[in-house]
Amino acid sequence: MKQIVLASLLLSISCNGPGDCTVDSLASDAAYRLRHGVSILHHLAAPDPPSCDLHLGFNDGSAIWRKKGETAVTLDFQPEKAILQDIRDLGYLMQADCGTGVERSSLRALLDSQLQCTGRNFRRLRSPDGDDWYGGNPDASNEFGSGSFNYAVIEQFYSDKKAQSRGETNGLECYAATAMHMYKSLGLVRPDLARKAIELRYTTMHGPNSGNGVIPAAYYRHLRGYYDSPYTAETAFAIANILRQTDWAKLTGSHGRPLELEALASQELSVKLRTGVVFATFNARAGFAGHAFLITKIHGAELRADESYAWQPAKKIPFIENGYSVLYTLRQAGR
Repeated sequence: MKQIVLASLLLSISCNGPGDCTVDSLASDAAYRLRHGVSILHHLAAPDPPSCDLHLGFNDGSAIWRKKGETAVTLDFQPEKAILQDIRDLGYLMQADCGTGVERSSLRALLDSQLQCTGRNFRRLRSPDGDDWYGGNPDASNEFGSGSFNYAVIEQFYSDKKAQSRGETNGLECYAATAMHMYKSLGLVRPDLARKAIELRYTTMHGPNSGNGVIPAAYYRHLRGYYDSPYTAETAFAIANILRQTDWAKLTGSHGRPLELEALASQELSVKLRTGVVFATFNARAGFAGHAFLITKIHGAELRADESYAWQPAKKIPFIENGYSVLYTLRQAGR
C-alpha cells in the first residue's frame, strides 16, 4: 500500500503489479493526479472497474473508495455510509468545473461544492428563442442535504399525433412529468435527465433497465396518465420514497431524509414556497383546467411555474385565489 499526504488529504493507492496505479505527481492542487495526469476522482468514477483499490480520504475522516474490479463506490460520511450501485451519477457530478480546485475538508463539502457548480449551470439555460430560463426551481440553494435543487425541465409524452410522429407509444404524461420536476428539485432524480432517459433509468416501459431505483410496474398506469389510475398526491409520495434509494439521492444528501406530504390551501402558497415547491393543477376559474404545473415562486401577483407540456420553466401565471383543484407539497421532514 502506498500512501501520499498532500495538504492533510490522504490518498491511498493499492497496486497489484509493477507500474499499476503509480503516482507521477501530486503537484496539482485542483485534482490528485495519477498516471497520465488523470485525477483520482476520474478513476473513482470511470466506467471500467479499476485494476487496483482506490481510496480518497478527507480531513475529517470521511472518504470515498472503490475496490479493485468492482463497479460499486462507497461514500463514507463517518459514521454513515452509502453505496453507489454504479458510477454514472458520480461521474456526471464530478464533471462540474468549480474553478477552485477540489474541496478537501470533507466528503460532504466536496459534494456540496460540485452540486452548487452543477446548479449554476442550469441557471444559464436558455429557451430555443433565446429567452432566459434559469432552469427549474430558480431560487434553489443546491446545497448538499438541502432538498432544494435546480434542474432541466422535461417534455412530457403526448398521446396524440405528435407522439405518433415520433414513433412513441408510451411515456410520462402531464402529472407524472410534473412530479419528476418535483423529484428533481428534491435531489431524488438527476437534474439533467430528459423524460426518455428517466423512463429508461427507473422503469421498464421501454425494456430492460439498470435496476437503479426501479419504479415498480404497478405504478406504470399512473405514470402514463390512465384515467383509472390517477397520479394522486399519495402516488407521488410513494414514488418519491422509492426514488430516495437512488444513487443520485445519496450524492445530494436526500437519501436518508424522510419526506412529508402536505395538502395545501391557496392562501398557504406564499408561506410553503419558502421551504419547497408546490404541485398544482388548476381549475376552470384559473383557465388551465386539469393541467399540472410545479409552482416554484410567487413574484408579486404572478406565479412562476415549470410546465412539461410547453417544455417551459419559470412560466408566468397570474395568481388566482381558489383557482386550484389539487395543491400539495413534498418536502424533507422538519423543513
